Amino acid sequence: MSKAKESKYYINNRDFTNEIIRCKHGLLNEETGYQHVAGELSPRAIEYFIILANRAILKLRFSNPLDKEDCIQSALLDLLRYWKNFNEEKSNNAFAYVTQITKFAFRQFIDKENNP
Repeated sequence: MSKAKESKYYINNRDFTNEIIRCKHGLLNEETGYQHVAGELSPRAIEYFIILANRAILKLRFSNPLDKEDCIQSALLDLLRYWKNFNEEKSNNAFAYVTQITKFAFRQFIDKENNP
């Protein structure tokens, strides 16, 4: 028996997209048995958002560690605000959609801090 090869990616795109769709429409997750409430994020989806924001911020440099934390929080707030706008009929890549929201939130925070 061979062990399943571990993925080099920190979030599996297919699992992430399925989780977002389940949360959006209130579907049952057959793997975990979790019944999603339509329009509410599951703990797993929230965990994905936190992982994504923490990994995306690694490419940026901050002189103040508090600015980094504030930037992450700004991105998480935007993710919580806009995740429902993902349209699975237009795209099957929720990871790209959420990553763009995160990048735009980072940019908005940096612009706001640099130009008060």
